[in-house]
Amino acid sequence: MSKTKHQKLASLMQDMLQDLEDYHLRVAKQLNLVQLHFYEPYALFGRPLMKLSALHAMFCTYYINLQILASSSSLRAICRELPMLGAIIKRPVYLTSECFVSSGEEAWMVPWRVRVVLPEDNQSKLERSQAQALLYCPLPDEISNEIDWFEKAMAADSLTHQFLSIIEHERRSAIVRKNLLKNPCSIWEEAKERWHAAPTEESDPDAVYDLASEPQKVDDIDFAPAEGQSLALAYEAVMRSIRTRSCRHRQPLRTIYKEALERAMFEDVPWDDAEKTAFLKEWKSNFFKQSEAISQKPTKTPKKPLKQGRWNQCAGVDDITASNLIKYFITEFIANPRNKKAGEIACVLLILVWIAQEGDNGPLAIPKVLQLTTKDIASEDDTVVIGRVETIVSWGLKQLLECLRGKGEGKRGLRLFASLDPSGKALERALIEASKKILPEGASPVLPAAFLISPHVYQGVRMSSAQRNAMRSAKPIVPLRHMSYDIKKALLNIKERKILKKPLFKPPTPFFE
Repeated sequence: MSKTKHQKLASLMQDMLQDLEDYHLRVAKQLNLVQLHFYEPYALFGRPLMKLSALHAMFCTYYINLQILASSSSLRAICRELPMLGAIIKRPVYLTSECFVSSGEEAWMVPWRVRVVLPEDNQSKLERSQAQALLYCPLPDEISNEIDWFEKAMAADSLTHQFLSIIEHERRSAIVRKNLLKNPCSIWEEAKERWHAAPTEESDPDAVYDLASEPQKVDDIDFAPAEGQSLALAYEAVMRSIRTRSCRHRQPLRTIYKEALERAMFEDVPWDDAEKTAFLKEWKSNFFKQSEAISQKPTKTPKKPLKQGRWNQCAGVDDITASNLIKYFITEFIANPRNKKAGEIACVLLILVWIAQEGDNGPLAIPKVLQLTTKDIASEDDTVVIGRVETIVSWGLKQLLECLRGKGEGKRGLRLFASLDPSGKALERALIEASKKILPEGASPVLPAAFLISPHVYQGVRMSSAQRNAMRSAKPIVPLRHMSYDIKKALLNIKERKILKKPLFKPPTPFFE
């Protein structure tokens, strides 16, 4: 007797979970080694670089000492049973007190430290990677592609990147502070020269007349810089003049002078126009003691306050929570393929995750997904038509949807999720029940709208759509370093990992039993 389409869907979901489990078990097995991360606690400039023979000797010394002199018997046993991998890790930042420069032909004693990374240290990362892979819903050859979804957020959340960002922000702020202490008199003279340039059709006739008659009067206006004044005070004088609408007959001169001050203010600061505008807007708001956006915003009738509980339930969740909710419905469906709602809910939630990754289609996205028909599933490519908008999905999710479509071509246009009502009430109730079983006691349930916000990497945190979109569109202060994730991605994609089955440096035979 042939299987029904829901039985085929359950079988395919079971294969997908098994593939993910087998894949990450293989990765965990390949990473079942002890890593020695060598690093220098001090920055020594002018010293000769370490030779490979010296590094080999240092690795072998630690290799043997850990097996004999490790602090705990369990650590000694681990180091005897597992292979080791050695690597030099370069610290990105050193304090001034940790930096030394050679002044002659000294003899250098280079201190090295080592950090021992055991296999269980990578376990949490592998569990998160498996949860992220389930959200991607991959075929076997698509596993590890989910890293592209989350690596930017993971790199930005790292302590190294945050530390480097703080240092870079302070460096740029120091340059701005230094520029704000400049003398603006030379900038004022250059602005007057531009203003008093040779007459053209667009020249100010008053400027030409004043230059010819009484040029000293130009320095008597309220935004002209005083002797010994800083650039910051000169710029605030220009802002005050604009605010009070004084000296309007000198508007061309004031514009030229203001633009010249802003160029000098941001000299040698690698900010784009948006960052400069934001800095000046904040300065203007603080200078006049009120928000410019609020002062220009028309008064409106206050809206009714949103119900806080409902608002929290629609906020975005982290990647592990989203994955656990989807896995809950998949597991329920595999256990009982007659529970058609569970399998269809899992497919709906996976589609919502892909919509959130590709871009929010608005508040009608959930009803549109629930009203998908067999006509909306094209067999030629990896897209699904949702409300006349093509949304890219993984080939793994595409196969699940094709199971629901059946063997036909979909010409009749039957609803894919026929077990769920188009209003979304059944979907909402099912998610609330699943939240009670998965989330900690007292936590707000998760509603379907939460899946329209791209899952983030901050475990246990609820995030609004505006917060998540701002996070995804934010430009990093310093370039994101994907070193750890690049290594992980390479490990996941390498089929032959023979190098990991033996130490990086071949150690001598241990002299213990």
